Amino acid sequence: MNGGTDLVVGYADHRARHYSYGGAAVVWERPNDTLDQAIEELLRSGSTAARVMGPWKGARPPAPGSWARVNFLTPGGLHFGEGLSTLSPRTN
Repeated sequence: MNGGTDLVVGYADHRARHYSYGGAAVVWERPNDTLDQAIEELLRSGSTAARVMGPWKGARPPAPGSWARVNFLTPGGLHFGEGLSTLSPRTN
């Protein structure tokens, strides 16, 4: 996100969280099943990405600046990938 970091979390029991860098938050405690499919897709995609990335073995790098980072906290440890954010202007 331009201006800060957002956090999106999905759980196998279909609960979810979104914390915005601006201070807003959404806490989904599954009052109904309207987000079940989206949360399942988030978990499937995240599982695939974490397997491809593998666990991070080194010291954790500094917070991203003008690039984007996706973190996956798994029972096997931290997995993450990063690259230039399409929301940030590219500088060469």
